[in-house]
Amino acid sequence: MGFTVDGSKVLVSNLDGRFYAIGSVCTHIGGPLEKGTLEGRVITCPWHGSQFDITDGKVVSGPAARPEPVYKVTIEGDYLVLEV
Repeated sequence: MGFTVDGSKVLVSNLDGRFYAIGSVCTHIGGPLEKGTLEGRVITCPWHGSQFDITDGKVVSGPAARPEPVYKVTIEGDYLVLEV
């Protein structure tokens, strides 16, 4: 799911019950990662196919060369809290 938090576009993913958050704007040329496909821990940008690991934001496959920013996710009661 994509969200905007304090002006930052963030993609939040649930992987096996654990939540991860990375930037949702592809570092290649700004594609919308929230519209990409998630397979395991890899999100694929729908524009040019760059792939990122949702657990650490690292580039798995280009053309992107820069990783996505990573945000810490904690659970407080029924809420997800992101550190942006």
